Order: sequence, then structure tokens, then C-alpha cells
Amino acid sequence: MAFYGRHSYYRFLLITTLSIILYESQSSDALGNFGFDIHHRYSDQVRRILDDDGLPEMGSVEFYAAMAHRDSLVRQRKLAATVPSDPLTFLSGNDTYRIRSLGFLHYANVSVGSPGLWFLVALDTGSNLFWLPCDCNHHCVHALVTSSGQEIDLNIYSPNKSSTSTKLLCNSTFCGQKRRCLSESNTCAYQVQYLSNGTSSTGILVEDTLHLTTDDSRLTAVDARITFGWLWLGTISPTYNVSMTQVSLGDNVTDISFGAIFDSGTSFTYLNDPAYSAISESFNSQAQEKRHPSDDRIPFEYCYDLSANQTTFNVPLLNLTMKGGKQFRVTRPIVTISIEGEGYLYCLAIIKSGDINIIGQNFMTGYRIVFDREKMVLGWESSNCYDAEKSSTSPLNPPEPSAIPPTSTVKPEARSGGGNGSPIPSPGPSSSASDFLHPYSFPCTLFLVGISFFGPYFSSSSP
Repeated sequence: MAFYGRHSYYRFLLITTLSIILYESQSSDALGNFGFDIHHRYSDQVRRILDDDGLPEMGSVEFYAAMAHRDSLVRQRKLAATVPSDPLTFLSGNDTYRIRSLGFLHYANVSVGSPGLWFLVALDTGSNLFWLPCDCNHHCVHALVTSSGQEIDLNIYSPNKSSTSTKLLCNSTFCGQKRRCLSESNTCAYQVQYLSNGTSSTGILVEDTLHLTTDDSRLTAVDARITFGWLWLGTISPTYNVSMTQVSLGDNVTDISFGAIFDSGTSFTYLNDPAYSAISESFNSQAQEKRHPSDDRIPFEYCYDLSANQTTFNVPLLNLTMKGGKQFRVTRPIVTISIEGEGYLYCLAIIKSGDINIIGQNFMTGYRIVFDREKMVLGWESSNCYDAEKSSTSPLNPPEPSAIPPTSTVKPEARSGGGNGSPIPSPGPSSSASDFLHPYSFPCTLFLVGISFFGPYFSSSSP
């Protein structure tokens, strides 16, 4: 669901500095990872609270078209590096205009303040704000109406009702727009504008307590300083922009320099030229199946038909070489689509971009992605999303890849029996047919932004 027209929201932007609730490991003195459960937008947990917006059957051409359309709406929301030159004033209060509320891929429950109040927040590494709906004097939004007409009451954050809440002043190191302040004793304000026309957000910064947990068994309070939300990065991009110097696809190696944003809030990967053409044309030259005719229903350009009795097909391995020399192997560069009355096909899940390059969620499958906010470093390690094991630390430098063949064999799922029969393949040993529909456990560095909308929250048990 997306909001159209001009709606006003009143929010505080939070920067947390807090006593964090942690569990102490029984097996050692070291603390484990801490964070919260993450749920996909179309998981059962989220569907119980939000509408599914009539999303088509997974694996169908309509499903991928709908997800690509969702991406196009979210991409318009990406932060633009524009800051007003005049000092900020608030003639009409703290306003946020046209923030699209139900278009995000991952959500989590967080408890903020003292006493704690629960919020369902959207997680998005492509943005850098943490918003909560707050109390105000007029034009307040207290509920959200979904596409089916369901009204969802919002929990409202009130700084006056939280004993740990303090407004951030202009003399704070976390105040990003100090030169816009009239004096150091003023409350620190923020204002951002987004790429979509008429979309902006203004407000003030607040510090408060965020409560986190780990999977260990004994609850212990630990004083720690965790910071997220608006951070002043000067000319550095507030998103995770990485530089790549080489692309290898099967036996084809291409030296090419381009930058891209790692964005967990985008379903697919978007590349502009020359990177898009280099990868897609190389993929096309190595595909063994007949290329599917151009189809306006399919958001992907390079698709290939599977015969009725075909059980496997080969996909060339895709590796991206980062500027620092490390290789990022894409374990799932394709999607498999069912078209009613026509059969099955697979597509290179990259969409040509007219602007910025985005490494989307589909390229992150099979990895734990680490976003180190303090060091501004992106890291990853191979991970089975169904594995219950959780390590206490995640390396910022991935292990060196072992020798691997230039192609991998993909085996579509069986096409008989009940259910939709959609063959969603799993090209790598660390990913599965529906990895992206299951909750992920990330270390705390992932939650650099939460956009909060709802009062209801999930149970703490993992599905």
C-alpha cells in the first residue's frame, strides 16, 4: 500500500543512547549478539497485522511484476543530498509528507522509552532515519487505514511520558545540522528531502532507551551506548555505497568500475550501464536455453524458457570484486517464474536502472550482511538462513573464497502435487527455495534505521 496525495505526520527522530537489555551467556562471560526478530513483509507474522495488498501467488509472473513495482516506488524515496540553506523554523510543527508506509520488505518489533512502548518498525539500510509517531497538538495521525479498509491504531511516542527521554541540543556531537541552529541551546532540528517530488521530513532529535535481547537464557542489564538514526556524515553518503572493480560471470571476467548501494529494502538488483550490459550480455552468451520473447508482464529483460520435462539447468557463477580486493559471490542471481498456460522460465534478476545502482535483497541471499555504522564498513559471511547456530561476532572481512566451478546446476522443484508448484530454485548450498520469506538474525549493526508506524507487535517466538 502506498499513500498518494499530501498527508502530514508528526514524528520525533530518535537517536538512542541507552541501557540495553541483554542476556548473559551461561557458557562464557562474553556477551552474544543482541538485536530483535526480523520478519519479511509477506511472512505470516506480518500478514496477520497488515494487508497483503492482494499480492499474487509467489513464483508467478504477476508476483515478480508486483515486487518490481514496489521497488520502483521505494527507489523514489531514497535520500537526496539536499539541505536547505536557511535556519530551520517550525511554523507548522514537525511534518513528514508522503512517506510510503507499507512498501518495506522487513519489519521488527522494538520497545522504546521508559516504560517501554512497542512499535512495529520497517527496516531499511537504504535510509538513515528512525522515526516514531509522536503526540502533537493538531493534525495528528493516530491510526492507519490499510487498502482493505482495516484501521490500525498507532502507538504514540510521548517524550514527556518517558523518564529516559531527552531532547538533543544543538551543541551535541550528534546534531547533524549545527550550522542551521540559531544557538547552541536550541533543540537540534533535522530536515531531509527525498527523491520523490513533494516528499520531505522535518522534526527534532530525541535521545531515549531502546530495549534489545539476545538468544541467551539469563537476563542481565548492561549499560551500553548504541547510536542510530540521523548521523552527520558530511559529504559521505548516509547509505552503504560500495565500489566494485571487476565482474566475473562463469569464465568471463570484465574489468569495470562502478559504485552501488547495498539496500536491504529493495527486492531486486538495479544496475545502469555499463555494468548492466556487461553482466546481462555475458549471462545471455552463456545461457543454454532458448531466450524467452520480450514480455511486458515480466520486469526482467533476460529470461529463458524451460522445457516441460527439464529438471536442471546451468547458471554461470556471478562474482563481484570489491575495490578492496574481496569477492562477493552472488548465490542467487536468478528467479524462476511460472506463467499460466505457458510453463516455466528463469530470468536474470537484474533490472536496468536509469539512475543509481542498487544491490538488492536477491543478491544478499545466502549471507549474513554486516553494516558497521561506526567504521562505515560493509562485511558479509556465508550463512544458512535456516541454521539455528548464531555466532557471537560477524567478521567484517569475508573469508577467501575456495576454488569453485564457473557454473552451478539449478534443480527446479517438482512440478506435481498440490500447491502452486512454482519452481523457486536454490542455486547455492547456503540458500533455500524461500530464504527471503523467513526471518533473519542479524547483529545489531543492521538496525541503522527503523521507520515506525504501528502499535501492534509480534510475539517474541521465532516462526
